[in-house]
Amino acid sequence: MPHRIPATLRQLRALEAVGVAVPPKPYLGFSDNLLQGRPCTSDERALDAEYQGQLDAWISQIEYLYERHVPQKAA
Repeated sequence: MPHRIPATLRQLRALEAVGVAVPPKPYLGFSDNLLQGRPCTSDERALDAEYQGQLDAWISQIEYLYERHVPQKAA
């Protein structure tokens, strides 16, 4: 997903410029193990996977809104 971050940020700025409200980015509190790169429990790994899924869904929503509301230049 890191390759999608710059495009998503550009899309967010474009949506804000045309006055489209976007859904808030998902937030999930992480354990110190995850944040520090230490071995994680299975519950912590599941939480990380859940968050990644939420981020993917959020990015898809941003892409949908962008395609729907921001005028695209003809190629």
